[in-house]
Amino acid sequence: MLKIFYSHMMDDAHLHKIEKDLEKLRNALTDYEYTIINQEYMLDQYDKEGKIIQLYENEIVNNDLELLRKANLHITDFNFQPYFYVGCICELVYSHQYKIPSIIIVPDQTFFKRPWLKFYSDIIISKYEEIKNAIKQLNIDGDIT
Repeated sequence: MLKIFYSHMMDDAHLHKIEKDLEKLRNALTDYEYTIINQEYMLDQYDKEGKIIQLYENEIVNNDLELLRKANLHITDFNFQPYFYVGCICELVYSHQYKIPSIIIVPDQTFFKRPWLKFYSDIIISKYEEIKNAIKQLNIDGDIT
């Protein structure tokens, strides 16, 4: 089973954006048995109006790293402009240190050549629809349904 840690911009994203992108991820994984191990934690960080609840920095970082250690695949969505989100970049570095395979989604293909992204990620893709092929390339123990 794939145990996926999903990195996504949180601070400036409304809950509807997170839910929409989680749905895109689920659609890309239809052939696999999987769990998104940080999904509930992500969604619990929003209030009833869909706005992010401010947590303490050490709580956010420690919870993220604890969940990341349980993953066997890390998927990062860098599909937000004009910048890459610092938390997502840090999670990508930690997944590399923990030897967790990573797929990053970057729609702007000029970023495919960035040495730091190439070093810290295993596969760089431009859209969610490419996730299935990326998982096959990584040869992760993910049962196909």
